[in-house]
Amino acid sequence: MAEEGINDWKNASHLLSTHESSIEHTKNMTTWKELEVNIARGRTIDQREMESLMVEWNRWRQVLTRLVEIIQSLAERNLALRGSTEKLNCPSNGNFFQEVELLAKFDPVMKNHLIRVESNAGNHSHTHYLGQMIQNELINVISAKITERFVDDIKASKYFSIILDCTPDLSHKEQLSVIIRIVALEDKPTIKEHFLGFL
Repeated sequence: MAEEGINDWKNASHLLSTHESSIEHTKNMTTWKELEVNIARGRTIDQREMESLMVEWNRWRQVLTRLVEIIQSLAERNLALRGSTEKLNCPSNGNFFQEVELLAKFDPVMKNHLIRVESNAGNHSHTHYLGQMIQNELINVISAKITERFVDDIKASKYFSIILDCTPDLSHKEQLSVIIRIVALEDKPTIKEHFLGFL
């Protein structure tokens, strides 16, 4: 009846009651009610998929947080990130990989990440966020955030001065360093210098 419809309107009430007591209708009503209960309790396939997606999203967030901290730590100490190779557990892989390996010894998130990276070593499409491109991207993002904070400091200060100095690099090309000195208005006035980069 659901596929064909009805046109016998005189007997419609009898046909509807027959349909309502049919096995097909009972089965479909049960399925519909179960779905309604599962949606109310959050036990649908979509909900499970969303939960697994959120777990994966959170894992990547934790991994990236650790990688950013490693890059910041190396940059603060003015240490090079890369070595002559980009392989894990290799003596010449550079400071970044060595810090990642060291952290993995004590941190379960990083340990789990390195296990995944090593198990997918042959799979070139596998994302691991340890390569040069992501390192450069993270450095650029961190740099932009630091510059943004410097600019906010400069705008908030009452007095500032610009210091420019030229120095030739290894290829004898002149590089102009840009430093801004400000009087920061905190509890008591403090003089700060911000290096904004080379031109």
